[in-house]
Amino acid sequence: MNDKTKHFIATAAITLAVLAIFAVIQHPYMWGWDKAIALIVGCTAALGKELVWDKMLGKGTPDFYDFLAGVCGAFAAMFGWVIVETIIIEFIL
Repeated sequence: MNDKTKHFIATAAITLAVLAIFAVIQHPYMWGWDKAIALIVGCTAALGKELVWDKMLGKGTPDFYDFLAGVCGAFAAMFGWVIVETIIIEFIL
């Protein structure tokens, strides 16, 4: 599996996990913020991996395109969640 694909999948999984947690927690006062928070967590994970793990700790090679693949994974997961959520709300409920 390609390295960029691993970054994409990892941040998509992190973003989906945060969205799933917010789906379980009742939070009527946070309408719409759950997607933004999940996206920020996913992008921060991608940035943290490249800056902290790879650059500061020296356990890998920092690469901007790895970070970019991670950000794309976070956005793709969030938009996929919104599409599925909209379909469920509009057509099933």
